Amino acid sequence: MNREPINRESVLFVLRSAKPRFQQFYGLRRLGIFGSVAKGGHGPSSDVDVVVDLERQDLFFLIGIKQGNWKRRCMLRWMWSVTALP
Repeated sequence: MNREPINRESVLFVLRSAKPRFQQFYGLRRLGIFGSVAKGGHGPSSDVDVVVDLERQDLFFLIGIKQGNWKRRCMLRWMWSVTALP
């Protein structure tokens, strides 16, 4: 699959756009990126590392975020990895 080159500002725009859905469906408090994209040291095979802070720790919500339809609908441009805060 040909992926669009990763650009930190584009990633943040996509996440800001998705944030209201995350808040509504998963009880999201905070959303951010970390790793090479956040630091600006990413390359063509890098993925986007996303961290989420949920109102309640729920394994099914985390699975929904990691594998949910939102990734297929709006984030096919890059590979994503999602981590939840404890």
